[in-house]
Amino acid sequence: MTNRTVSKALITHEDFALGQGSTSQTRQGVSTSVTQVDLPWILTTLIEVRRLDTAKYKHCILDSSTSVHLYRYDAISAEVVDDYNYIAPNEGVGQWVRVTGWSSNLDGTTITDNTSEITLAEALARRSIVVDDIEQLYSNDWSAYTDITTLSFSSSNKGKGGAKFYKGTSGGTTTTELTKYTNLALGYIVDTSGTYWHLKPDQVQTLSKYGAGGADSSDAINAALTNANHIVVDDDYYFSDITIPSNKTFSGPGTLIGITPTGSRPTRATLNAEANSAARLTLLEGYYNGKITITSNAKINGELNVSDALFVGSSSSYIDIRGYINFDDVAFHGIGVYVNGGQLESTSSMIVSDSADKSIRCHVGGRVNAPSAIIVHAVGRSIETDTGGDVSANAAEIYNGGDEGVYCNTGGNISISGATVDNCAGDGILTNYGGNIDLGAGTVNNCTGSGISAESGGQIYAVGATVTGNGQAGLFGQYGGTIQATGATITGNTLLAVDCRGNSVINIQTATIDLTNNSGGTQVRILRGGVVYAEEPGVGSGKTALAAASYNPPYNTTSIAGGFIGESDPVEPFSELGGILFDSDSETISSGSITAKASKQLVDTEAAAASDDLDTIEITSIPDLVYLFPASETRTVVIKNGTGNISCTTGADITLDTRNKGAMLIKANTVWLAMPLF
Repeated sequence: MTNRTVSKALITHEDFALGQGSTSQTRQGVSTSVTQVDLPWILTTLIEVRRLDTAKYKHCILDSSTSVHLYRYDAISAEVVDDYNYIAPNEGVGQWVRVTGWSSNLDGTTITDNTSEITLAEALARRSIVVDDIEQLYSNDWSAYTDITTLSFSSSNKGKGGAKFYKGTSGGTTTTELTKYTNLALGYIVDTSGTYWHLKPDQVQTLSKYGAGGADSSDAINAALTNANHIVVDDDYYFSDITIPSNKTFSGPGTLIGITPTGSRPTRATLNAEANSAARLTLLEGYYNGKITITSNAKINGELNVSDALFVGSSSSYIDIRGYINFDDVAFHGIGVYVNGGQLESTSSMIVSDSADKSIRCHVGGRVNAPSAIIVHAVGRSIETDTGGDVSANAAEIYNGGDEGVYCNTGGNISISGATVDNCAGDGILTNYGGNIDLGAGTVNNCTGSGISAESGGQIYAVGATVTGNGQAGLFGQYGGTIQATGATITGNTLLAVDCRGNSVINIQTATIDLTNNSGGTQVRILRGGVVYAEEPGVGSGKTALAAASYNPPYNTTSIAGGFIGESDPVEPFSELGGILFDSDSETISSGSITAKASKQLVDTEAAAASDDLDTIEITSIPDLVYLFPASETRTVVIKNGTGNISCTTGADITLDTRNKGAMLIKANTVWLAMPLF
């Protein structure tokens, strides 16, 4: 056995292979390859850290007796030197940077919470807890906590309606079973210590979070509608009375369902039988047990399903639909339904009664599908579209409208095939500026204006329609309107059966027209150009009662303004064209004067005198050319030269003493130039 004597000695840093990678050392005369260690002994002062050779060392530990920190060398760091987070070396560039999260006391350590970085000290100061339900929240003192999560809304419906709350101020009145919905409508619950617990705004606002569920969820739904802007209808919920404020957004697969209706659903007949708006509201309330009050012309966004409900207004004239709405068995009273770029689908007959203005208005590319809709007693129009709006309300029943029954404007489209439009204060159906209406074989009766009116490029399809008893014309077209009414029945209208003006086109082939229109006078008239396609009067189905005088201009004759009534055959009518036809009028001389109203003017003497002088023709905007003829074979009209505003080209008076004599007068500023035609 060999004995050795070992003496103690201080071992310095340099006795170790320090640095990075491998190096060669000589130990007792022998060259040895060792791995360098990139970590010096623990340092105790800033001076030692500053003196470290940054070419050799990349990490170090500083033990200041109160805390221990790890530093790493960063050659490009240029932060403000504070000798704590950042230490500058004595030589070279860069800094010694403190490594956070590695410390004897975790001083300065940070964590991420909802994408926000907070210190560990802040995180530890927070306390959160999970409780079973809302009742447990308001029945205890949770003031020691900062966040609370409920697993359910109530113990009776486990796992549904859980929500997250954050701590607010103190001093509140503790929530109770009776006040929980009114408190939630304001977005909070108050525990027994008076601490407010507010619903976190970043969570999905489902109706179940507000306690919806059971036989009647009105209180919970109202709380959600008051507090939240985006409401998720996460299930089917029943209600009896709810209020929708303005500008709410809905989503979710569920449906808001009114309490099951009772009795018989009101019809157009039963609604019209009531004496006034209040009585009609009572009738609707007797059937519907779920009521929705609309305030401030409420905007509805997103997607919403509603069934078995009566909508009423409070300081509101309409509901403004901006999203996708699906209705099943709903009614509106006192308010209209406006679809502004959104979409409305009604899977059953929708009722709109006593709307404050328009009943259904669809525009800006909106779409309404409401088959068999019942629309009664609108203050304004019953249906209106414009700016690309599209309404489909086939077989609708429209009664007692305060303006036009159906109005389509500016590129809108309305399909009401088979509908009934009755007793409206304006035209029954009116379209203009490129609007299109499809009435099909519908009925337009007893309206104050014309039954069907197409103006300014508007088009109406009314094949097989019935147009009766209206206060003006049956069909009216002007400024390029088009009406397709083949096979229609046009009877009993106060004025003309067909009044075509301003280059409009109306097709009444195979239509039924009798002398019950216009008190038996002219039935089909063209004024200032246009085309009416029709069979010859007295010939063909439905026109046997008509005579030649029923058409103006006569059949297959072109008027001076280019009006034409004839068949749509492109060959036969033009081969049968007669001469130019002038519109005519009859005037009686009064104190030597008449007002010319037509190009062909019949003139009679004042008080049927045997002879009378015509000194003056009143200047009007029309016509500029007048042909004068005596109205009677037995009375003489003398056109006086230079007495009034008539100058005869012969230099003498012109005497018209037989029906075969006439005179042509041309307006020249304020004077009429007269020339005899015999």
